[in-house]
Amino acid sequence: MYNGIGLQTVRGSGTSGYVQANKFNIRRLPDRRVLQSEAGEGPGPGQQQPNKAILDHNRKRELELEVMKEQDRLEEAGDLTSAEVEAKLVQFRESLEAQAQDAATAVQPRNDKETHWLAEKKLEELARVREAWGLGDSKEGDAFNHEVQEAKKQARIAEREKKRQEAEDRQAQKEKEKKQKEKEAKKQVKLRAKEEAERQKKREEEARKAAEEAARPKAVPAAERYIPRPATPPQEDTSPERSLTPSPSPTKAAVDGIAEPPPPRAAPKRIAVERVPSPAPRKRARGSGQTTAHSKPGKHQAKGQGRNRNQWAQQEGPQSLPIGIQ
Repeated sequence: MYNGIGLQTVRGSGTSGYVQANKFNIRRLPDRRVLQSEAGEGPGPGQQQPNKAILDHNRKRELELEVMKEQDRLEEAGDLTSAEVEAKLVQFRESLEAQAQDAATAVQPRNDKETHWLAEKKLEELARVREAWGLGDSKEGDAFNHEVQEAKKQARIAEREKKRQEAEDRQAQKEKEKKQKEKEAKKQVKLRAKEEAERQKKREEEARKAAEEAARPKAVPAAERYIPRPATPPQEDTSPERSLTPSPSPTKAAVDGIAEPPPPRAAPKRIAVERVPSPAPRKRARGSGQTTAHSKPGKHQAKGQGRNRNQWAQQEGPQSLPIGIQ
């Protein structure tokens, strides 16, 4: 028997008592449970949180210890009465409480290995590191939590979509303002062009009126209108075309020196022409060169050989022709 394994005696066993390992025995492995934190599904290892009540108790205990030390010092001095010592202690306690509000100047515990105090200091250190690296509210083990990572991914997608929509809205607003400004600019250009056209038209109208005023003859004063001329004997016109009608007297416009417009042109007078029927054609006898009243005109006779209206008018005289034919 070796180490409690094997037979106590080899007598009657048929063996030499040699102990060796059983190669045919399959050993069962110990049941090892996999933690959720190791699988990436749990909350992960968390930081030990300090107990606030224990920390407050320890601070008050340390504060009262400092007050007791101050009281012993004042009583040993013997310069103050008990009432004055109590007043001094009250002021000293208030000053310590004011200092305890700041963690940097708080009363340190006597044991630096106190568990809750070390946990509090560790949390403060982690907060400073997280703020320095800009980690935000991330926790340990969140990188292996699929649900947390998916939620963060969806939050980032929503944030990008929101920013993109805001950028599109701003761009659309800028385009709208740009179109509005272009529309206003075109409107102002048209308005200025219209005003300029009106001013140009007004200037042209004024220039035309000024030109007409300059071209119009100026009125001569009454004293300068009459210019005496030397008397000349009247000359008798012996031409046969002289009209027997007296010459018209000068008009007021001629006296004033203003050009008188010519009289309107009268329409030509037409004189009725008396139509004389043409004589009947003569008939030409057979075998002779004479033409009778009933014979038709031959080749040598022109179409309309008879007297036409103009020939009859010439025979009658110029009195029977219209003015335009004479």
